[in-house]
Amino acid sequence: MLITLFGSTHRRRLLVVWIALAVLMAVFVLFSAGGGFFHGSQRDVVAAQKAVGFVQVGTFGKPEWPALIVDRDHGVGEVDFVTADGQPHGYRGFSGAMQALHFRSLSGRAFTLVFHQHSGKRDPLSR
Repeated sequence: MLITLFGSTHRRRLLVVWIALAVLMAVFVLFSAGGGFFHGSQRDVVAAQKAVGFVQVGTFGKPEWPALIVDRDHGVGEVDFVTADGQPHGYRGFSGAMQALHFRSLSGRAFTLVFHQHSGKRDPLSR
């Protein structure tokens, strides 16, 4: 209804462009808020995790960016999760928090990145 109020085709096109830009901005703000659920690159994810003390320890699947975090598994000293292709995996023997972040790219590709909260230098002799 709003589009039909504009008299010329040029004004209609401008209105449609402005509406599309407003929707895109709203989606971007929505996905960027709240800890960054939407990431443009693996570098962005690693930097965000590093800021809260996590280091990447594993990758499952082929990452494709941009991507949205769709699920998260976590644990202390270990984390168990299922990859996008249905394979169960577990990381054990760590000290501190761990998490597996499950992503889905805009094209639908699913992949998982695993992180460990690094609380200092790890003793290479401890198991």
